[in-house]
Amino acid sequence: MNLSKEEYSSLEKLFDSRTAEFRRKGNLLFKNYYFLTKEIKDNLEYLINKPYILGSGIPIDEFFIDDSFKGVVINYFKDAVSFSKASNFSIEENKEVIRLAKKYRNQHVVAIDLAGDEASYPTSAFEPLFELAKKESIPYTIHAGEADGAESVHSAIKFGTKRIGHGVRSIESDDVVQELIQNEVTLEVCPKSNLDTGIYESLDEHPVRKLVDAGVLVTINTDNRTVSNTSLEYEYDLLRNTFGFTDVDFVKFNINAINASFLPDEEKEELKKQLL
Repeated sequence: MNLSKEEYSSLEKLFDSRTAEFRRKGNLLFKNYYFLTKEIKDNLEYLINKPYILGSGIPIDEFFIDDSFKGVVINYFKDAVSFSKASNFSIEENKEVIRLAKKYRNQHVVAIDLAGDEASYPTSAFEPLFELAKKESIPYTIHAGEADGAESVHSAIKFGTKRIGHGVRSIESDDVVQELIQNEVTLEVCPKSNLDTGIYESLDEHPVRKLVDAGVLVTINTDNRTVSNTSLEYEYDLLRNTFGFTDVDFVKFNINAINASFLPDEEKEELKKQLL
């Protein structure tokens, strides 16, 4: 089932209502503490955290100097922050995210992320931001192929991203699937979230098996825990029970995740050794 723009917009409003309290100063820091502890229970070694900076009302410096937040990150696992640009903010407002990413590049920040409804706010409209990010040598991920179809994935690939948030609707175009494979672009697939947002009515309809079998680089993720009551283990159970994925597949998905991370090569190799 493909949602209309109006239906997807209503889900975006649900997301905003769920996270409104977290966007206030103390609560955003609590959100990070709470959800990072949840990730710890999934035995993660490396996490990319994507806080929404615009509209939070929080001075970004306070986000990084807060002891409770940094303590959880440092004491338990490596955490990399990918600042999220929001597609419903203006180009000028989003330039602030790039400025902050450059400023804090050596303090956990590894990339920026264009998030939000790509159907209502087409990826192509944000070309100046991608050009600026390239100029500053800041990696970026792009949300595509969820609210909108395969064409949005094509646009994301055209703008040079190597990671796409969701991207599952690329299955609607054989050409786009081949683009993903040829350009070695990794998809951040979030099965439970896709059910919750109504992209697919049942897991049986989800294209993750077809994407994997076609040779697309896939990782499995939880997306937003504030909306989807899930964990990485739960996502694995869904895939195991529905599609017959095995531990061998899950190791491969994690290898894909390591390769697509923003870690230095030597740290990627160390993580692979731990995994294998």
